[in-house]
Amino acid sequence: MIVRFKFYLVYGMIVLMFSACVVKMASVMVDREVSAVGNSQGRKTVTVATTRGTIYDRNMQPLVNETERDYAVFIPQYSLLRQIKPYMPEEDYRLLLDKATDGMPLSTKLTNAAPTTDHLLQFRVSERYGAKSFCPHLIGYLDEGTGQGISGLEKVYDDILNQYGGSVRVAFSTDGLGMPLESEEPVISNTIENSRGGIVLTIDKDIQRIVDDIASEYIRKGAVVVMDSRNGEILAMGSYPAFDPSYLEMSLDESDAPFINRALSLYDCGSVFKIVTALAALEEGVPPERCYDCTGSYDVDDTTFHCHNREGHGLQNMETAFANSCNAYFIQLAMEIGSDAMLNMIHRIGLDSALSITDGWDAAAAVLPSRIDLSADAALANLSFGQGDLMLSPLHTTVLAGIVASGGNRLPPHVVSDVVDYNLNRQPIGYRGGETIVSAQTVRSLRSMMEKVVSDGTGIRGKSDFVTSAGKTGTAETGQRNADDLPIVQSWFVGYFPTNYPRYVVTVFAEDAQNSGADTAKAFCEISNKLTLKQGNG
Repeated sequence: MIVRFKFYLVYGMIVLMFSACVVKMASVMVDREVSAVGNSQGRKTVTVATTRGTIYDRNMQPLVNETERDYAVFIPQYSLLRQIKPYMPEEDYRLLLDKATDGMPLSTKLTNAAPTTDHLLQFRVSERYGAKSFCPHLIGYLDEGTGQGISGLEKVYDDILNQYGGSVRVAFSTDGLGMPLESEEPVISNTIENSRGGIVLTIDKDIQRIVDDIASEYIRKGAVVVMDSRNGEILAMGSYPAFDPSYLEMSLDESDAPFINRALSLYDCGSVFKIVTALAALEEGVPPERCYDCTGSYDVDDTTFHCHNREGHGLQNMETAFANSCNAYFIQLAMEIGSDAMLNMIHRIGLDSALSITDGWDAAAAVLPSRIDLSADAALANLSFGQGDLMLSPLHTTVLAGIVASGGNRLPPHVVSDVVDYNLNRQPIGYRGGETIVSAQTVRSLRSMMEKVVSDGTGIRGKSDFVTSAGKTGTAETGQRNADDLPIVQSWFVGYFPTNYPRYVVTVFAEDAQNSGADTAKAFCEISNKLTLKQGNG
């Protein structure tokens, strides 16, 4: 009996201990399940929109982040979807219907604000590019996937513009299954105000608008650059045709290559280069009264070079030859001063170096004949009136005319003036000042020549109705033919105004102008008219 009692006692204790272990294990399992549920209860965050730092014009008018767009965020309910349907594109609505099936919070753009409704959050956020994009080649565009700048100032100042980025995010509480809880208020994080910081350009939005409007009338393919002759600030820079940075794919297959920044691209420049030849000759001491009898052509070795007036211009001094764009006169001028004098002036102007428009963005140096090339008289003759192995950009010719307009100073062109924080405090970007490269006497002589071009020379169609102006025309034969098998000729007009106290330097360039009906002189006239009226109106 005692043995049997001990057996049952031990057996009972074992059962009791086993039961306790089972209870403990069950308790642990329940605790783990509760813990798992607790950990799974968190947040689902929806990014409504992101922004980058703003790019401003000189007057703090935004060139990006200007247009605002309405956004909606909500936990999907078909009643809500029906209410906002009239305020969004049909294709976006169909996409939302497909996404609504999983019950996760949704965000969508609206065409305009929807009526206020429970459980519908609405935000107004700036769009990067508006319906009218100003100087898109200069500003550039973003990678659609990463939002990083891959072109223009968007690329050059990518770090700063990202630094001043902002966003709207909405965090929804979720249950143990990760589903959003309508009973709890979402948490909103809005840092869009941060994107008020960014960079300030020297561009004047109003001047850019004037330039674009005039270019649309007179130039199909080409560029316009406007520079302040007092400090080298670029006030407008347009390249045509342009592209829409919001819809890049629409321009990919266009035959006119809208992505090319023609303001910074190199082209045959023609007689605009006579400014360089005249500067070189005057600095070498050739008097502007020096005369030459143009018979319509000039023979160099075995090559005959023609004037555009095949009958000849007759007796010309430097001023009349410049106004009439007499090739023969400038050939004999280059022969007199020699290639070293020409190359020296080219170097002083800076045409043989890259042209920086801001830190991190250099435009290519001009294409120029080498010293060895110019040992041949025919090459020097070609160079004297802007033909042969020579190519300049519209920005180069603007700098070139700016030397005359500024009184002999070579002013480094630049397009960015300040970095600005989100409180709009401006930190200037320093630029080196101008460098005097020609004498005051040389400037006076060349100013007189450029004024005569407009008053009664080849550029008379560029004469303003409201202000005195000076300029130089250029027509460059490229030796190429277009799709219609017609010769491609580039047209230029570069000048400045007013002549007494020059302020604006303007280059108007038209690619394949002969076949597109472009009128660079008339465009220059209209720009000088409009800018003079604008200045007069304050």
